[in-house]
Amino acid sequence: MTIRDLDSGRHVSGVLDRGERGVTFKRALSRMSEADVAAVRTALDERIEGSRIETSAWMPGSDWRGTPWQPIYDVGARGSFEQAAMMFGLFVWEAFDRHPADWFTTRFSAGGEEDRFVPLILVGDEKAEVFFRKNPKLSARLGTPLRLEPLDPDSSDLDLKLFARFCDALDKALVHCGATSAPSGFRNDDTLDALLIVSGGHVGRVARLVEEALPEAIWRGANSVEPYDLSNATRTYAVQNGWISCDPFSTPYARRSAGR
Repeated sequence: MTIRDLDSGRHVSGVLDRGERGVTFKRALSRMSEADVAAVRTALDERIEGSRIETSAWMPGSDWRGTPWQPIYDVGARGSFEQAAMMFGLFVWEAFDRHPADWFTTRFSAGGEEDRFVPLILVGDEKAEVFFRKNPKLSARLGTPLRLEPLDPDSSDLDLKLFARFCDALDKALVHCGATSAPSGFRNDDTLDALLIVSGGHVGRVARLVEEALPEAIWRGANSVEPYDLSNATRTYAVQNGWISCDPFSTPYARRSAGR
């Protein structure tokens, strides 16, 4: 249906029609046979159907021999690794643009040497370490990890203040970008305590919970994300993903109000 910028939500268009990338894509289409182009498009459609996240650089693999991608290298790029990589990426872009669902990209451009490489940052909680240990080839490509332990307000007043500041900043950001028209009060005692319990001190989980709750609030026509929306998101998302076993937004819990 369309490709949108992740930060702004705006529709990204014209990538295949202008600049160096537009010229390269047209060159690939003109050199390759209709059958080869159709085979590439079919293979990409099958690859992304039902998928939620894709990275174009990882999709084709290192050996293109005997795959639909081989004509891209042999014919379209005429043996140029650099041109083949760019042409494949442009076919991928076209596939996502053709797909009936909306897709979001973190970065795009109309071309230029400075845009050939995009840094990739993988973020996860402490359980993600097991994943990387089981994937040595991926780990070998990564730099030294930056460890950010979950905040522990029970033992640190500073952690409590930092957690409260994050929730308040997230609330203000929703208003600033127009997602809500009024503050949601994430820093209010009851809401803050519940967010802390659900997230276990992981600020990323707070953002993820709010991301799940926001569409419900918008659908209801609410001016802000209310505890009702956070409660629903907790039961349908956080509990289902094993973050917590109950919903603190609708059950009694101890209040942590000191030091805010």
